[in-house]
Formats: sequence, structure tokens, C-alpha cells
Amino acid sequence: MKHRTDYPDMEYKTKKQWIKAGFYPDENKGSRLWSNPYHNTAPIYYLPEEVHPITEEEKDIVRRENKLKREKYKEKREERQRKRIEHIKEFYENKIERQVFIATQNKAAELADACIQMANQLPAVECKNPSKIVVFDIETTGLSQEIDEILQISIIDGEGNELINSYVRPYWNESWDEAQAIHGITKDMVSEAPYLHELIPKLKGIFESAELLIAYNNALDVGFIERAGINLSDKKQYDVMQAFAPFYGDWDDYFGSFKWKKLTTAASYLGYEFNAHDSLEDVRATLHCYKCLKDLESTGKYDEVVKKNYNFVNGIMEEAVPETDESKKCEENKKSKTSDEKLEKEQRLDKRNMFLMGKSR
Repeated sequence: MKHRTDYPDMEYKTKKQWIKAGFYPDENKGSRLWSNPYHNTAPIYYLPEEVHPITEEEKDIVRRENKLKREKYKEKREERQRKRIEHIKEFYENKIERQVFIATQNKAAELADACIQMANQLPAVECKNPSKIVVFDIETTGLSQEIDEILQISIIDGEGNELINSYVRPYWNESWDEAQAIHGITKDMVSEAPYLHELIPKLKGIFESAELLIAYNNALDVGFIERAGINLSDKKQYDVMQAFAPFYGDWDDYFGSFKWKKLTTAASYLGYEFNAHDSLEDVRATLHCYKCLKDLESTGKYDEVVKKNYNFVNGIMEEAVPETDESKKCEENKKSKTSDEKLEKEQRLDKRNMFLMGKSR
């Protein structure tokens, strides 16, 4: 199947793009083409001679189709909310257990805050870091910065040297089944690990040694680090996930932006294999992706690809950019990793389904 860029001089547009322009495709016309070189989607494209000015009847059809899409999205959203409410009700079904849980958690949280405040009064442990770069990642009991805790933290410098790699013993969380299904960190693995406040002087020294902080989806990690009293607001930050999204070029019409991709996708696309969801492995993969993207920026290829991806989205046809060795390599890496990614996704879904089945019993 051909790519849209194989026809730079032809005004190919999708049905949606023609409708926005006030036209409607003729029946049994159009050609199915890959929308970009990454083979994300293959919609049907139409030429000007394959469309006609949209009629009132066709406008009604479009309105009905859009209404159905909105209704389906609303149903899915309501179903997710219903399941979430059921989960909360189930969790708090026993009022006595709930009260005990809250009381225990509050006491532990108060003690933890006191320990963390005291630890922040201690001097930072000096860290030798000539690169002035740190790449960091954490694994946690969940995604809430209010009730969840750090279970593992790993940091390397800009040359890949390990600065810290430690499990962290939580103060109040005793189980984290959903998170454990992803990163595999069990209660036993952290039972003898240091508490977070014991690591703070070393962490302060590491972050103070850096001028640039690199992470993948850094908003989550930074939130947990700053909750421990370590201020990162004065540091330059580079989020590899944000930088990779427009380079990969998978557009999301609903959010009006390029989709954020998992670290496994970015690393695989840029030719790096690793054991995902171990924070030390994750930081090494993140550093590899950062260096690849910066190399592409230095040669101008990053801006070239991003511009081309935005032009695809906006329906602007331009002369196809010649294939480079780097783009060929990226395409080959993506194809070779597709089956592995599907298998990994199926395995994760199986783990999650087993958890949900056990919980329903």
C-alpha cells in the first residue's frame, strides 16, 4: 500500500478534511493510503474530482455520525466512572476497617512528614557529577501523590554512571496490587529497604549537582520528589516523552495533540532494548532516547520530521523528504519491535485480568 507522501502534487484529503472544507466524498471513490511513514493509520483519501459540495442531507448524516461518536464516548466515560465508584464502595465497605485504615495511615503520614522535615535540615551529601545532568525515575505504589509512596528510585548522570539505585520502604502502604502487576515490586522486596527520609541527604546532593534534569513523563516523578521537600523548580528540565511525541507523529483528534507514547515504544523506536518498569533500566533507556533526540536535533532531522508530521495533520501536501539512513533505521526498528510490543502488552493484560478475576471472587 502506498503512502500519502508518494503523491506530493495531488490534493489528497480524508473525508473529515473534505467535510470541514464544505465537500462530501462520492460513493465508491477514494484510495486507502498510509497517512505517514510510521504506518499508524491508513484512512481513505479523496481527490478534488472525487468529492462534491456537501448537501443539507449529507450535513444531517455528518451530524448524526458525530452525535453517535459523542454518545459512545459518553457511555465509555460513564462506565469507567461506574466501575471506579464500585471499586471505591467495595474498598470502603467495612466501616470499621476503613476507620482503622485511615487512623493508621494518618499516624504514619504524620510520622513520615516529621522524619522528612528533619532529614531536610541535614546537609546534602556531596555528589561528583561533571556532566551536570541527572536522569531519574521512580516506581511507586500508585499514581496519587497524596496517598501513594515511592518504592524504588534510580538516578544516573549524563554519562550513564549510577548515582543511586535503591528500593524504598513505604511508611503506610502495605499492598499495591495494581502497581505490582506492572513493576513487580513486592512487599518483601522493600521490607528491609531504607525509608525515604534516610535517602534525602544523598538525593539532595545529587539534584544539587545537576543543571539539567531528564525524565520520561517527568511531571509524575517530580511531584513525588518535591513532596519529599526537595525543590526542583530552579532546574532546567527535559521531558523525553513530550519531545518524542511529535517526532513519532501519532495524532489524537480528541485532544488536538500528538499522543504520548510509553517509554518502551520510544526506546524500541530508537533502537534500544531493556527490561521495562525497573527504575534503573528505565533511566538508562531514557538517557538513550534523550541522546538520540538531541543528535537528531543537532542535524536538523528532528525539526524536519516534526514539521512534516504537523503538515500531515494540517492536510498540507509538500514534496516528500528524502529518506535518510536515520529514518530508515527508525522504520526498521519499529517494524522489528512490533511483535514484541504486542506480546508484552498481551502479557500485561493477562496479569491485570488475573488480578481482576481474583478480586471479583
